[in-house]
Formats: sequence, structure tokens, C-alpha cells
Amino acid sequence: MSEKLSIPEIIQNGIQIALKNFVALVVNAFLWVITIWIPYLNAGTTIALFTLPAKMGRDEGIEMTEIFKPGYRKYMGEYFLATALTIVGMYATVLFGGPIVLGIAWMFTGLLIVDKGYGPMDAIKKSNDLTYGYKMTIFLAMLVLYIGLFVVMAILSALGSIDYIGWIFYIVMFAVILGAGPIFLGMQAYVYKTLAADA
Repeated sequence: MSEKLSIPEIIQNGIQIALKNFVALVVNAFLWVITIWIPYLNAGTTIALFTLPAKMGRDEGIEMTEIFKPGYRKYMGEYFLATALTIVGMYATVLFGGPIVLGIAWMFTGLLIVDKGYGPMDAIKKSNDLTYGYKMTIFLAMLVLYIGLFVVMAILSALGSIDYIGWIFYIVMFAVILGAGPIFLGMQAYVYKTLAADA
């Protein structure tokens, strides 16, 4: 199984997918932030934002106002029921290190509901099945991203204490933080494309 996904492939392809969709992702995230207070609309925009990797993985392109498409609201009941079930499941296993493992096992639940039309329980089970045998590879790829981000932030923080760097430090720090989200979504999109093609 392990030959299907590798850590370098997840990172490399995730960055490529993130770069292709970077502007649209940032615009959609900004629109989500400024409209999060609007009831009902915010349900659809939240579902859209967290299931964008399905479209990204197929290289369909993300529109600048993708999150406002009404089709995402169609899955409100299934999506939020599945979210509640996975949160309860992760909390139930907190003493056993379960949240990390289950977080990876169930990472495609929302995508399967919106992209493939699965019901909540079927989506949770299918996501677990798809990630079986790949959880460590996915975890390590994400860990490399987080460690890389931490190292860059630590270096920038050290440089930020130098007087003449000043405002440049804050611009670069903001750019690093801004880039991390799309890269994470890009990695998720690549893993989803690879594992869920025939789901």
C-alpha cells in the first residue's frame, strides 16, 4: 500500500496544488471571515471552505466566490451531523492519543459527503477505509509541514528582534502564515485525489 503515497509526493504535489489555487483560496477565506456572522449563509460558506480540496484535487479550479455557491448548503444536515459525530469520537479517545489518529482517519468525511454524496456514517467509515495503511505517511507529511513552519517562524522571530529589519519581519511573517493554510489544503487535495478516485 505504501507505494501509492509518499511523504515527498504529498508535500510536493500539495504545494503545487496550493500555488495553482492560492489567490482563489485567499479570496474565499477572506470572504468567509467577513460573512461568518450571517446565519444560514455561513453554514454553506463553511462547508464550502472545508471541502474545497475535492475540487482542487481534480484541478477543476476554484472560483473567487466559490463559497457562495448554494449547492454547498444542500449538505448542511449530513455535514454537520458527521462533524458532530467525529468530534464526539475524537473526544472519547483523548486518553489514548485517538484525536490525532481519528483526525487523519476521518479527514475525508466532509469531502465524501459533498463530493460523492455519502451519508454521515457511510462517509466516516469510507474515510477510515481510504486512509487505512496511510495514516502514518499522511501524519508525517503534515508534521514536516508544521515543523518547517515552526522553524521558519522561529528564524523570523529571532530576526524580528534586529532593529533595522522592523516592518519587513511582519510582512514576511504574515506571508508565511498566509501560505500555510493553502499548502495544507493542497496536501489534503492531493491525498484525497490519490486515495478517493474510485470512492
